[in-house]
Amino acid sequence: MAYVEKGEELLNRFIERIEDVGKLEMEPKLEGRNMSLIVVPLSKKGKKKQQKKTFKKTASGKFKRKKAYMLHILTSKVNGSITNKDN
Repeated sequence: MAYVEKGEELLNRFIERIEDVGKLEMEPKLEGRNMSLIVVPLSKKGKKKQQKKTFKKTASGKFKRKKAYMLHILTSKVNGSITNKDN
């Protein structure tokens, strides 16, 4: 194969540039005509994603379930009421 060294040099420069945001999981390897590597993001310690709550407590103390994607594409919300678009 021609220019294998140049491809490896390019990937090594890429690895050096992303050291602050990711780490190398698999060294560059040649597979047929393609050279590939695997990079994974660095873990963010102390910053966990907060999970969305699916239930909400009302003022009366009851629990209400949040409904995602409540409206259908063929309905529209006009003045607080849901109407059918084809009518």
